[in-house]
Amino acid sequence: MRFVLATMNDGGHGRSVRSPTTATCIIFQRTLLCETSYAVRCKRRGRKWMKSKYFSFVLLVVGVASVCSAEEITFPVGTPVYYDSNLYWHCNRPPLHFQRFGGFSINTNNSAPWHAGGLLVPRLDSDNKTLWITKPDGGAFSFDQFVAVESPFESSAPTGVHLIVGGKVAGQAIYFSQEFFFDGNNTTYDTFLPVAADSRFSSIDWVSVNIDSTIGVDNIAYILDRVLITAQATQLASPTSYTVLQGLDFGGNLASLLNSDDNKAYVLCDEFDSNGEVQFDSTLPAGTVNQLKFKFEGSASRNDLSQFVRMFNYSTNSYTNVNVQNATIQDSVVEGTITTGVANYSTGTREVRSRVLWIPQADIDAADGWVQTCDQAIWTMN
Repeated sequence: MRFVLATMNDGGHGRSVRSPTTATCIIFQRTLLCETSYAVRCKRRGRKWMKSKYFSFVLLVVGVASVCSAEEITFPVGTPVYYDSNLYWHCNRPPLHFQRFGGFSINTNNSAPWHAGGLLVPRLDSDNKTLWITKPDGGAFSFDQFVAVESPFESSAPTGVHLIVGGKVAGQAIYFSQEFFFDGNNTTYDTFLPVAADSRFSSIDWVSVNIDSTIGVDNIAYILDRVLITAQATQLASPTSYTVLQGLDFGGNLASLLNSDDNKAYVLCDEFDSNGEVQFDSTLPAGTVNQLKFKFEGSASRNDLSQFVRMFNYSTNSYTNVNVQNATIQDSVVEGTITTGVANYSTGTREVRSRVLWIPQADIDAADGWVQTCDQAIWTMN
């Protein structure tokens, strides 16, 4: 056993942080020479490989969550708009995506008091008028502010024009909506503050926008001039320990699991110990957990193995299968997501646990054994 002492700066992953901290990392690494000697001793006992043992490696590191930042989305003249075969119009304004059946365009009319730019959402005599606002990477966001004007380029606006803005609470099947009334003057742009009106807008998966009026007229155009959001930081938790539960730990260490870099941990199996299983443990950073994901990247030297990715439910004291597939010869990335009962998947002190299990789909006669690899294991929360 050899010990490596190092220091790690939390800015080393390329994320900007306001207060970098330094943590001391202690990595316990088993050398390949050690693994080879174990295999030789097993052969001398008449077995090809040693029976399954539990080897555990520990990395102590202070993690820092990425910082949330406000982003303003505008629609300058020339912003691309396209439509698909289902007559949905689309506009990508990273980090958001805008979509509506029947169309919208970028406003090019620069006649005062209106100005060019903005997403012009025209009248649509249809029940499907909804403008959908999503974040393609699946991350939650806070819908902080938007600016809009009703009935542009017309002499006046109908009475009681308002936008019905809906949202879905991040990671939960909770849907809600709020009405935002224009000031009745269609020559001025109105500013609306969704989070101030309903705090649930502070962490949502998507937004829907419809227009209506108190006199029953809803075939009304409007310009969405700009949107201000705060993207919810996706916080990461790398393994603080891992344990080979079934099979033979045959190389690699905890550092092998931190990045997708082909520096891998290996689990060796044969016909005598045919199942492979690895347990990963970590501690989540501080913050509200609306959605918990576990991502695993790995491969195997044969593809007739069933691979189970499992997350531990501390409430039921059992594992939930979040992904099942055949093992792949080349590295593949799988991800399991918990959105219901998220609190059950961590302890009061924020510990989390996941396992990856490989089981042969039939009896295997392989004198030299086979190997499963673990390139990266990581939890994300938002």
